[in-house]
Amino acid sequence: MSREWYVFKIGKRDPNGGGRVFAQAQARPAQPRPARRGAVDALLDAVQEQDVAPVADQGYGFELGREDRNNNMVFTSEEAAERWAREQAALNPKVQFGIFSCGKVFETTAPIVIEKKFNDAGELLVAEKQQ
Repeated sequence: MSREWYVFKIGKRDPNGGGRVFAQAQARPAQPRPARRGAVDALLDAVQEQDVAPVADQGYGFELGREDRNNNMVFTSEEAAERWAREQAALNPKVQFGIFSCGKVFETTAPIVIEKKFNDAGELLVAEKQQ
């Protein structure tokens, strides 16, 4: 498999907030706390402060609209992708085009089927591995 470069329009909007994947966590509002004294109470205050601290925006994913899915191109070299992006930018004023390449790939292999059988003592043991 060879490396690929993609040209996408930049600035796609989340359509109606639907189709979110990995939605960001919401921070809980701070609750008023009674005054405490002593080392144990100070520790409890610290834990409670951590519990209500705002959660950082972790982002989310969303599905592209139909028109956005049809305007993407894949190239075999970065130079070809850049030529296309420049041409599209010239034809579409005030529309931004970005060039992207894959940074990470995640893949699984075919699962292995493992046959197991019970022996006379009632133990479950591996009988045979199959591909």
